[in-house]
Amino acid sequence: MSTLESDVRRLLDRAEINDLLLAYARCADTKDWTGFADLFTDDGHLVLPFGRLEKKDMARTVAAVLAPWQATQHLFANVAITIDGDHATTNHYLQATHVPDADNASEHADIGGWYDNTCRRTPRGWKLVSVDLTFVWHDGIPFVPGEL
Repeated sequence: MSTLESDVRRLLDRAEINDLLLAYARCADTKDWTGFADLFTDDGHLVLPFGRLEKKDMARTVAAVLAPWQATQHLFANVAITIDGDHATTNHYLQATHVPDADNASEHADIGGWYDNTCRRTPRGWKLVSVDLTFVWHDGIPFVPGEL
């Protein structure tokens, strides 16, 4: 049986984890690579369809992967969060637009897919432990990441 205190804790945890996921997209779109890496635990990692990035190299490598794109927009939806104590799993859909030349914004690479993540409560709040991106579809110009 739940109590008011446990219900409030669960709702606060869900809100904090949702904010963490939104910060991931915001940091990518604003090119805040240090902030992006700070969203992960020290043992955290990111698995992309074309490679795996470790926390220690995260800021540099994410910047390199997205270097070909002057502008990006990452939209998340259908967020599912399951919390078990200090650990959580999330799944959410993604639609991402990648623009190589902001002066010609009608030319872009679009990707749809989903993220499967694990999170951990830390003394600094909820952090990402693992982020696993699956591409489902693409449209527009080819998505070609920068060098890992």
